[in-house]
Amino acid sequence: MEGLEELTNLITLNLSHNRLKKIEGVSTLTQLKNLDVSHNIIQDIEMVSEVKTLPSLTSLDLSHNYIEDAEKIIPFFSEMKELICLYLKGNPSVRKVRQYRKMLAVGMSKLAYLDDRPIFEIERIGCDAFAIGGAEAE
Repeated sequence: MEGLEELTNLITLNLSHNRLKKIEGVSTLTQLKNLDVSHNIIQDIEMVSEVKTLPSLTSLDLSHNYIEDAEKIIPFFSEMKELICLYLKGNPSVRKVRQYRKMLAVGMSKLAYLDDRPIFEIERIGCDAFAIGGAEAE
């Protein structure tokens, strides 16, 4: 990916269906709110670590890639506190993360949509209780 560094006022970037293995060259896109990198060939979550430097990013679509490293998913996205929408469906790691939806909801307080489903307040309350005391507290 080249030539993005001058597009500092860009708000939406769609890079889906491009056979990308790594997302780089986006750190200067300080106004970027929406990033779609779905349907690529990203295998490791660390290959998209540059998105964590985007201060305005609220929607990220990483669905239908090949991300396998399940143990990194929750810590990685828990650092992205401003995300409102996150799409990870279609990645092998999603099926491997225990309590995937609950753990992401707990780690990301502003997350309102996960994989095309809203996170309602009652669900968030249940997730927070689960994080504190497990299934009994929930």
